[in-house]
Amino acid sequence: MANEEKFRAPAYYDGIGPFPITQWDESGFLMEWSKYRAPHRRYQDAEALSVAPLVLTGEMAFINGVDGYENQWPQKFMQMRRRCQLPRNGYLRHQLYGEVYGHFSQFTPKYSTDVLNGCRVQYVFEQVLDPNGKQLDIVENNPLAGAKSAAAAVDQAVAALAAPAPTRFNPIQGAIANVFSQISQVENLLQTPVPPNPQIPQFPSRAIVNIAAKLPPFTELVASFEEFLQNEEATADDIKAEAERIKARFAEILDTPELQLAENSEVLQQVTGVQADVVRAGLEAQERSARLIEYSTDRDMTACEIAMILYEDPSRGDEIMRNNPYDGTQYPVGYTIRFLDL
Repeated sequence: MANEEKFRAPAYYDGIGPFPITQWDESGFLMEWSKYRAPHRRYQDAEALSVAPLVLTGEMAFINGVDGYENQWPQKFMQMRRRCQLPRNGYLRHQLYGEVYGHFSQFTPKYSTDVLNGCRVQYVFEQVLDPNGKQLDIVENNPLAGAKSAAAAVDQAVAALAAPAPTRFNPIQGAIANVFSQISQVENLLQTPVPPNPQIPQFPSRAIVNIAAKLPPFTELVASFEEFLQNEEATADDIKAEAERIKARFAEILDTPELQLAENSEVLQQVTGVQADVVRAGLEAQERSARLIEYSTDRDMTACEIAMILYEDPSRGDEIMRNNPYDGTQYPVGYTIRFLDL
C-alpha cells in the first residue's frame, strides 16, 4: 500500500533523512499588525510589526517499502525521535521554503493496524530566528534542481575533506622545539652532552580521511541523469531502467567503507539527500512520460492555437513551446507535438 501513496518531497532535519511529509498546513509567515482604535472613531488604525514566524503542522510517514525512502522504520523514526529530545534548534529542509531554522514542538506517533511496517507522525514545527540571518523565500519545487544543488555541496564537502588543513598542533610542536632548545642551553652550562638533532614528534593536523578517490563527482553524475531525462525519445520504460541503474550506483556509493566512518557522517547524509532527489526526479519523469501523447498539426499553427485545441486554454502556449522547442513562429503542417494528457 505504501508504494502507491502519493508522498510529497523528501524532508530532512538536522542531517536526518530523507523522510516523506505526506501532508502539511502552515500558519504565520505573514505581516503581523498592531491594531488600535481611538474612542469615538469608526475605523481602526494599524501599524505593521514584522512577518510572523512560520509554523508547520501536518503528518510525516516513517514507512518501509516506499521508493526513495530507505530504512524508515524503525531507524529514521528513532533518529528523529531522539533528535527532537535534544535542547537545540536545527534546520528543516522544506520543499517549498528551503532550509527553515527551528524545532519540532510536537512529534506524536500514530500507530494503526492499517500500517504494519511503520507509523505516521503528527508534528508541529516552529520557526525561530536563524543565527546566520538567513531569510525564508519560496524555492522551486524541482527535485532535479535540488539534486544539482545538493550534488555541488557534496563535491565541495569531499574536496574539503581531501585538502590538507593548517595543523592545529603547530603550537605543541613549537613548545617541544623550545624545550629541546632550553636543554641545549643547559648542556652548555653543565657540559653534559645531549643527543644531537633530536627528533620532534610530528602530529597530524586532523583525522583526514581521503575519500575523494573513492567517490565520483556528483555534479557530473546528476548532470548525466539530467541529460538522459531531456532525451525526447526516451520512453517511460527507458527512464525507469536508467533510474534503476543510477539508484544502484548510489547504493554502491553509500556502501563505500570510508563513507561509513564517523568523520564522514555529514558527507554520508548529503549523499543520501542527493540520492533521494535523483530517485524522485526519476519517478516524476516516468509519470510524465507515461502521460505524454502525440498530436500532429494539420496546418501551420502557433503554440497558442495548439494549446486551444489540446487544452482549450491558449495561455498554455508557453507550455507547448517549452515541451516542443521550435525556431519558427509557427509549427509547420505535419509537425508532431508532444503534450501531457491531463
